[in-house]
Amino acid sequence: MLCYAINLEEIVMKIIKCWKPAFVILLCLLMLFSMSSCRADREIGNNTELGEQFLDYVLANNYDAAYDMVKGAGDAESFQVYWDGIRELAEGASSYELEQIGWNVTVKNGVKTSTTAYQVYFDNDKIVLFRVVTADNVEGIAGLHVSDATEFVNRTDTVVPAFNVAVIVVSILEIAFVIWMFIDCLRRKVKVKVLWAILIFFGISVTLSLGDYSGIKFSFGIMLQTGSVAADPALLSVVTKIVVPVGAIVYFFLRKKLTVKPVQSVDGEAFQNGDASIDYIPGMSAPATSDEESTSDGTNK
Repeated sequence: MLCYAINLEEIVMKIIKCWKPAFVILLCLLMLFSMSSCRADREIGNNTELGEQFLDYVLANNYDAAYDMVKGAGDAESFQVYWDGIRELAEGASSYELEQIGWNVTVKNGVKTSTTAYQVYFDNDKIVLFRVVTADNVEGIAGLHVSDATEFVNRTDTVVPAFNVAVIVVSILEIAFVIWMFIDCLRRKVKVKVLWAILIFFGISVTLSLGDYSGIKFSFGIMLQTGSVAADPALLSVVTKIVVPVGAIVYFFLRKKLTVKPVQSVDGEAFQNGDASIDYIPGMSAPATSDEESTSDGTNK
C-alpha cells in the first residue's frame, strides 16, 4: 500500500510538472469563474415585463387594468388594500427606474414558481422593494410584494460600497496567498504532497447578516472566490461574506515539519563541512585523524 501511494504521488507530480503552463491557466480560469458565477444577472421569464406593465398602471392610477393582471391570485377586496399602499408610495411620481436585485425559481408538485426582486426608484425620491411572482398554474401575476426601502438604501448607500471594496481587496490577497502556498508545496519535498496540494485550496466561508434579519452561516468550499458586503433591501439587512483560507494557513505553519529532510552522505559537501559522522566499531581500528597516517596493516603512525 505504501509503494502504491508513493507511485501515485510521483505520477501526479510528473503530470503537474509536464503540464505546468496549462495548469496555471486552468487555475486562473477557475478563479475568474468563481468570482463571476456567484449569481445570475437576469432571470429567465417575463417577470420584468409584467412588473413594468403593473408599475405603469400604478403611475396612471389605472386600478381596473392593474387588478386584471393579478385577479388570478386573490379577490378585489384584498387587492384594494395593497393598491392603496403602493399608490401612496408612488404619490407625485411620474416616472421610475427598475433595477433587478435577485431572483429565485422553485418547483413544487410539478408547478414552477418564479420570484423576481427589484428596486424601484421613483422620481419622488422614494425607493421601493418590489417583488413579482409568477407560476405555471396562474395566468398573469401570481403574487406581489411592495415595501418602502428608502431609509435603508440611503443609510447604507455610501458605507457598504467602501466596505465591499475592502473585502474584495483582502479576498484577492488571500487568493494570492493560497496560490503561493500551493507553489511552495510543489517545490518542497513534503510528506503526502498530493493531499496537501488539494487541502491548501479548501477554506471556510462565513456569511454574516446584520439588520432586521440577523444570523451567521458557515460552509466549506474552494478558496478561489471573493468575499463581499452587500445591502439586501429584501431583508433590510447588510450581508457580509468572508472566506478564510484554513487549508493554506495550516500548511503555512506546518510546512517546515512536513518537509522531508535530505539524507546526508559521507562523501561530498556534508563531510567537508564536518556535518557527517563515522561510527567506531569495537574490534576495528579507529579511523585516522588528520595528524596520523594509516598503514597498509591498519595501524596508525
